[in-house]
Amino acid sequence: MHFSISSLFIALCVTCFLIGILNFILTHKKSYRFFRIDILMFLILITILRICLPLELPFTKTIPASLIMNPLSDFLNFSIFENIQIIQLLIIVWIVGIIVNLIRYIIKLSKVNHFCYLIKNHSKHYKVSELLKKENEPNLDVYVSSYVSSPMVLGFKKNILLPNTYFSKQELECILMHEIEHIRNHDILIKNFINSLSIIYWWFFPIYLLRNNIDFFLEIRADYRVTNKLGIDKSLKYAESLLSVQKKLKNPKKMISSNISSYIIGENENILNYRIHYLFDNQYKKKTNKIALCLILLLPILSNAIILEPYYGESSKTNGTYSSEELFENGYLIENNDGSYSLYVEGKIIPIENPKSIINSGIEVEEEN
Repeated sequence: MHFSISSLFIALCVTCFLIGILNFILTHKKSYRFFRIDILMFLILITILRICLPLELPFTKTIPASLIMNPLSDFLNFSIFENIQIIQLLIIVWIVGIIVNLIRYIIKLSKVNHFCYLIKNHSKHYKVSELLKKENEPNLDVYVSSYVSSPMVLGFKKNILLPNTYFSKQELECILMHEIEHIRNHDILIKNFINSLSIIYWWFFPIYLLRNNIDFFLEIRADYRVTNKLGIDKSLKYAESLLSVQKKLKNPKKMISSNISSYIIGENENILNYRIHYLFDNQYKKKTNKIALCLILLLPILSNAIILEPYYGESSKTNGTYSSEELFENGYLIENNDGSYSLYVEGKIIPIENPKSIINSGIEVEEEN
């Protein structure tokens, strides 16, 4: 396995395709009939793995693609200053962008910690067992404060925050069960991991769409885990509670970004409408067809099966170069007495800095006389 510009390019192309599929499924209600929570989970996992591992695998086949890759290679290798290529400049910009976004994110987390401290010192403190009469639920801390605009889980601590708003017994039960599922599923850790990816790939705009889609999925999954414990009637009451809670929070104060918190009612009302649609159609109770799941599982293998590389054929760029066939037929590797290597081909001796890949290719190796 090794990294290259070509492997990164194909990984980003495949990731764009997978993000497009995921976004289509989540934003088209008719697709809910065919794609359930399990296939969404697989699709997200595959997308994350693909962008985390933009590598060439041992079974990857190289395909010459001069029409696409040659212009890209020429552009990246173009020297804008003496000994400074565009690709080197872009790498510098990439690293600077990572540093800037990381600093901004650390500042945001610091503000969140300060906000949590402020809430704990200006709130009423309860235990889940005091508010929710259900067995087998973790007895977490619950803080009720006027500083909180909507029920949420915030930061890395396993606390539930509630606004100083009256909720009926049914609404409060639904809120607590939903937020408990976010904590149980470690959704805050997942969101912070995705935020780390968006910091690394800050210039890759589809990553922000993926982040929003994962936020949406985590809300759907929390709803699924809650309603999976309930009957049909109680599931419908849960959906009614989502709507009634939304009305009570119709004009909330500016919320903390959902990228570092989990809300039962988020910033986007359309998201809630999709969640309600899932619940009323009772689609959660069904499983995705096994054939469809198998096809999804094949995606990461297929996406790593090929890689596009530049190919120049016979041109001025290939003058003085040798093909692999020419190296095997007319050349061999020389192991020098000082431990370095040189390549002998057609009467020429060429120093080699990194001979590992050439040695692994099976070329003949001779010791220096």
